[in-house]
Amino acid sequence: MDGERIKYEIKKKGFTMKRVAKELKQSQQNLSAKLNTDDVSSGLIEQICEIIGLSTSELYSDGDIISAINNSTAFKGTQSCDPRLLDIIQARDAQNAKSQEQIDRLIAIIEKMQKQ
Repeated sequence: MDGERIKYEIKKKGFTMKRVAKELKQSQQNLSAKLNTDDVSSGLIEQICEIIGLSTSELYSDGDIISAINNSTAFKGTQSCDPRLLDIIQARDAQNAKSQEQIDRLIAIIEKMQKQ
């Protein structure tokens, strides 16, 4: 796994490199050096996942994220979705449904006024 992906997950979970390095009992510079590679050791990945509260299966199932550079994220055939995205979609669907009800009521009022 790519070190950039691990850094992304650390940040996404609200951790800093300094905090994770401290938990691993190593310097931040040493951890950064280990993550500045295209192939991070599986042992280190497991330790970091344990610290940040992410299972390795979640990490790899979310592995559909290829990059998160310049606020753009590329996906390759995603099989799972971040639960927070589903919450956002559900909230917007509820807002849309409420808006549609209000629109329908207004239309009914207008039609009723036109008939009078």
